[in-house]
Amino acid sequence: MKNKNNRREFLKLTGLAGISLAGAGIIPACASGGGSKDASNNVQAQEKPRNQVFNMSGYSAPPMETVRIGFVGLGSRGPGHAVNMSLLEGVEIKALCDIVPEEAEKARKRIEFAG
Repeated sequence: MKNKNNRREFLKLTGLAGISLAGAGIIPACASGGGSKDASNNVQAQEKPRNQVFNMSGYSAPPMETVRIGFVGLGSRGPGHAVNMSLLEGVEIKALCDIVPEEAEKARKRIEFAG
């Protein structure tokens, strides 16, 4: 019984500490009354030109005649996604894998049934 009370007290204290730390940052921002000023600063910051480093946002692969896909770890949603992908033109499902072999087999049968 003593351990449960200590655990409860610990959770109460850490919860209060977290709320007070979060509130310490929120209250001064609200009190300053500069909500619209902050928003205009954000817009101005977004409009500034900046040096872009390479990222994958603009990447495009060359077109492929056939896209080959494998599903690893089907879970509960994977079989439905596999069926949807199999219905797309130019898509080939090459592999289905799950820790439970029966689940992979069920997904294979669903794909075959769907066409």
